[in-house]
Amino acid sequence: MTDLRAPRRSSIPVDVGGVVVGGEAPVVVQSMTNTDTADVGATVNQVAALARTGSELVRITVIPCARSWSRIFGTAAAASARSTV
Repeated sequence: MTDLRAPRRSSIPVDVGGVVVGGEAPVVVQSMTNTDTADVGATVNQVAALARTGSELVRITVIPCARSWSRIFGTAAAASARSTV
């Protein structure tokens, strides 16, 4: 029998909430939400649907508001973030 697996590059394993990604771990089925994350219900429903269909890892991106940036990084960073969004 011929081994049809593609060669894997060397990487460091990382544990993401109990799912190991990288290293010698098996390939992980993952996806990313495409909902408006301000709509928490829709985002939760999409994560649940992805999990039911086999996703082992679901990524969610949240764009922080300028107020959050200023609390975390200071006023100058908030002004910069506002100009790039």
